[in-house]
Amino acid sequence: QSTTTMSISYEEALETLQSMFSGYTPQQLDTLLRHHGGHMEHTVETMLAYVDRSPEEVLEKLKDLPAEGVGGGGDGGSGESA
Repeated sequence: QSTTTMSISYEEALETLQSMFSGYTPQQLDTLLRHHGGHMEHTVETMLAYVDRSPEEVLEKLKDLPAEGVGGGGDGGSGESA
């Protein structure tokens, strides 16, 4: 069986995040989305995991979370982490 992957642009992802998380500034959402290598699902998962925290606290937590798609160019792996 085939699976369909839906791909949206970075701008569309940012707009969707803005509609979902109105307490965040566009700059904060951009930082979160870039931290996750533009991967919207991972970004939303992080934000939901810290839904009881302020945007500033969530951004501070990024220091403890592994970055995706940063400094590597290309996505040679499966994207799965242990």
